[in-house]
Amino acid sequence: IAIDNIMLDRLKRDRTRFYQDRGQDVQTRGRKDTALRYTVTSAVMKPGPDVLRKANEPVPRRVSDFYLQLPPSMDVKKDCKPEITPRPKSCAVPDIAAKITEDKDTNFDRVRAIATYVRGKHKYSTEGGHDLDSPVGDFLTEKKWGHCEYFASAMVLMLRSLNIPARPANGFFGGAFNHYGNYYAVRQADAHSWVEV
Repeated sequence: IAIDNIMLDRLKRDRTRFYQDRGQDVQTRGRKDTALRYTVTSAVMKPGPDVLRKANEPVPRRVSDFYLQLPPSMDVKKDCKPEITPRPKSCAVPDIAAKITEDKDTNFDRVRAIATYVRGKHKYSTEGGHDLDSPVGDFLTEKKWGHCEYFASAMVLMLRSLNIPARPANGFFGGAFNHYGNYYAVRQADAHSWVEV
């Protein structure tokens, strides 16, 4: 990561350094009260479905410690109605995940089944009002609508309950290109959550 910001003398005196934390996220401990211009280069690897279907190795400890953690309880209301036929034995998030993926043989196919279920049975909405004791359970079984954080959280919990490492990621998607200034304006409305598996 290289910083290109000759207009701000402050940064020349007090260099901003980036680091990668234990979860592999890039962060900075530098100044937060000034704008930065920086360039990031990354390698994008897109293995095909055949390669991903074969990726069923045991989960290394350094991965499971971070990406398989679950809350102590993922129960939801007893009278819930998940749109799965036949219904799971209970409405706990792990039971819903197990029912959705019961005929899938690989983690890749389980991930796709969960993603298809969440996208197909739930609607996007910025309206709030979910059960505070079990917001993900309420999203999955009762209200069946929510914003991107509900979709991502539900998918992560279901995948982790199947011993598939996953995490929610938050950031920005999109933005508007400014031809006069030659930059992208990224606004709060461009905030988004997704799942990394």
